[in-house]
Amino acid sequence: MRINFYDQDIEVPGQPLYGQLPGFLGKVHNSFCWVITSCKVKNEREAEIQLINDYGSEDLKARLFCHNDTTYVLQQMSGSTIKIPKNAKWQKLPKYLVLKRKK
Repeated sequence: MRINFYDQDIEVPGQPLYGQLPGFLGKVHNSFCWVITSCKVKNEREAEIQLINDYGSEDLKARLFCHNDTTYVLQQMSGSTIKIPKNAKWQKLPKYLVLKRKK
């Protein structure tokens, strides 16, 4: 996940069509991603976000919490379930997803 909710200047690698966004959730070895289309920063540790898949066929609302400096929690609230391609099949991600910052 790459995010910048304040400047909203993140570009999806290899997909310039989207322009600058608040961020995206994607895989390292795959071009598929979920694009963050809007965000509302609630406080310094929480934001509400809206995402769509890169086909535009599914969307959802979620909350992103900053647990500490290296751990974030993405909680899907309503809409579609996040699915990603894995081994030519769709894999659903949990509604409560713990994300760790890469060093």
